[in-house]
Amino acid sequence: QYTKQVEFVQEAFQVLERIQERVKEKIRKSIEENTKKHFMEFLREEGVFRDVSIDKNYQVSVVNAQGFNALADLSAGQYLILGYAFVVALRTITGYNAPVIVDTPLGKLDTIHRNKITKQLPELLGNVQLVFLVTSSEYTEDVRENFAPYMMDSAYYEIERDPEKTS
Repeated sequence: QYTKQVEFVQEAFQVLERIQERVKEKIRKSIEENTKKHFMEFLREEGVFRDVSIDKNYQVSVVNAQGFNALADLSAGQYLILGYAFVVALRTITGYNAPVIVDTPLGKLDTIHRNKITKQLPELLGNVQLVFLVTSSEYTEDVRENFAPYMMDSAYYEIERDPEKTS
């Protein structure tokens, strides 16, 4: 009797482990698909990359048109865009509404990418607090206009460079 109960518990545990692995794989696949979708949408260049994959250890690969992993060859802007795509994918899949805070979020992006990101990111993140700590060169009139429909508040602070003052 006791042996049958132990066997039942062991079998149940194995079934639960298989279910857990399937759920984790389904989540990983959804994050991978969403990351790829948004990465391709954010980019201005078409046909340069053909795939984004995320393995079971969440290692990301970006496959170029020639079929090679180009992650190490991404420009700083493309790498930033990949990060934004991953954040949007995580938010979409999990529904978790943690604030997104990014320092110098647009500095590595050209004007076209900057406009795409500032138009699409707030909409894609939905009801998430988005905090961009921008420099004066990033906070252009276009960026202000793109963010305007989504902004509840904004503040601009300038660093005072007076050696007589310490604060």
